[in-house]
Amino acid sequence: MSFSAPQPETPHDAVLRGDEATVRSWLERGGRANTARENGEATGVTLLMDAAGQGHERVADLLLQHGAQINLQSSIGGTALMFAAIDGHERVIELLLQRGAEADMQDSGGITALMFAAQEGHERVVELLLQHGAEINVQQSDGFTALMRAANNGHERVVELLLLRGADANLQDNIGGTALMCAANNGHEQVVELLLQRGAEINKQNSIAGTALMLAAAQGHLPVVLHLLQAGADTKARGATGMTALQLAKGAAKLRRGGGGMQGACALSQSMQRR
Repeated sequence: MSFSAPQPETPHDAVLRGDEATVRSWLERGGRANTARENGEATGVTLLMDAAGQGHERVADLLLQHGAQINLQSSIGGTALMFAAIDGHERVIELLLQRGAEADMQDSGGITALMFAAQEGHERVVELLLQHGAEINVQQSDGFTALMRAANNGHERVVELLLLRGADANLQDNIGGTALMCAANNGHEQVVELLLQRGAEINKQNSIAGTALMLAAAQGHLPVVLHLLQAGADTKARGATGMTALQLAKGAAKLRRGGGGMQGACALSQSMQRR
């Protein structure tokens, strides 16, 4: 029986586990701080990106001291700052920003570190990035913003922070979607309330599914449906398919054989009868 020889350790292995002594020894023997590797479909993933992504502040600092370029991008546009932002590594974020990381660099999809942090609900990281000048209303390739990403995932505190710092609640993505639609579609009632309080236009329509009310009704999110009705949502508006929110709710209820969709349909029906 033959056995394959173990693969020799790479500097990336040491960085990923946060082995500062091994990384220091390798650098002092002439190792290049900007060494990069492949990671799935991406190439050009640097040691600094690995350290940032794992939250290894001391290793990141060591690499920077030895000449690691802070704003290098992988083949899909990722930066060390983005790697740290995704997992909410506050101390690494602080280090990188203090050393000159550009807060508004975008990856190949137009996504920024702020968008990644907002999407994952990392409130403190969002605050740090904004303090260092991150543009709050930048839109990625499909038109999504940091606010839309936070609203989509129901991160109430991040949504509130972004709104307080000037995020535009009525920006639309490439199909006309808004942060309010994102929140309504996923049943995030408190986020819907926050957005409405900050001036989100309730009856905007996208080019596919229609209004926030239509989205909430089709998904059977009764609390959101009721909230939108109380806030003045138009029950007679029709989306691209020509259907109203009531019709969408009834159709979805049939597919689910009752449940929240039917409740939403009843609530809509009762509301329209009152009007």
